[in-house]
Amino acid sequence: MSIWLAFATMAVMVLINLKLARIWIWNGVLPLLTIVLFCIGMTQLTAGHSIVAYIWLTILGIGVALAVFFVLWVARSLLRSVLRTWHENGYGLVNKTIMVILVGSLGLGIMCGMVYGLGYLSWLRPILTLVLLVAAYFAFWWFAFSIGFVLYLQMQQVNLSTTYLLVLGAKLDHGQAVSSTLRTRINTSLRFAQQHKIEPLFVMSGGQGSDERRPEAIVMRQYVVDKGYPSQMILVETESTSTWENMVNSKRLLLERKIALEPGAFVTSDYHLYRAAMLAQKAGMPTRGIAGRTDPAYFWQAYMREYFAIMYHAMHGHLLCIVLLLLIGSAFIF
Repeated sequence: MSIWLAFATMAVMVLINLKLARIWIWNGVLPLLTIVLFCIGMTQLTAGHSIVAYIWLTILGIGVALAVFFVLWVARSLLRSVLRTWHENGYGLVNKTIMVILVGSLGLGIMCGMVYGLGYLSWLRPILTLVLLVAAYFAFWWFAFSIGFVLYLQMQQVNLSTTYLLVLGAKLDHGQAVSSTLRTRINTSLRFAQQHKIEPLFVMSGGQGSDERRPEAIVMRQYVVDKGYPSQMILVETESTSTWENMVNSKRLLLERKIALEPGAFVTSDYHLYRAAMLAQKAGMPTRGIAGRTDPAYFWQAYMREYFAIMYHAMHGHLLCIVLLLLIGSAFIF
């Protein structure tokens, strides 16, 4: 009964959270916890009823199998993306991290088969169990981030009377040319204005990286001017070096010119939309986002980078949770 009470409480919290339309990581955590509690409750409820239990376990097994296949498909897409990027640009920090995760997951799977399945190296079982607990922790947050991402896409609506579009910058090609990612964001902005027959103010936001010859915002402005967009309808913000700074500096630029923050929207890549909305909310900017579509060959690689960024943002909290998880797990295992 306590499981169902917890499930009902969690479900109410999910509904309240959706009603408030607040954008934060708990948007994914609460529904995931609700699903877990429902599965535990159903398993307990059907215990002792052979036919019903068989039906429920079959449904649960199908759900788990689909989740496993999805994870394997993502892993395959990640591997292909990393190898493709490696051949084109060499290994970066994100690629190296993804490769470590993929190789580590494969090695962990093999070890589990040897230790739990075949009974080899049984002395490793306690340590391996603790490693699996930590892996499950990161997997939980990955699924939570994914659920929150999907919910945000379903809930958010862009006001068609949008007065300005904040276009978030991205790294330039060869330090001076519009990259494919940046081109997609700008073209998405132009297409939105054309489709809805409006002429919003464009706020081009992006500073100059250490390997860039010009600020991103200047290059972005020139790109839309070359496309025929009125130059007087373009503002540039050239100091930002992160998404947070994009939001804060653009807000200050708009307020200095006495431009109302509402109604407005930001434009970025689809994989970046959810985290950008979180930062926009924190900065007091509109959280409505317009997404430029990422090349499917690179989507999951970029999406994993967003997951790393979310986890890194709360690094100390996660480290504390992992330590507590290991201490509790050790108390039961040893």
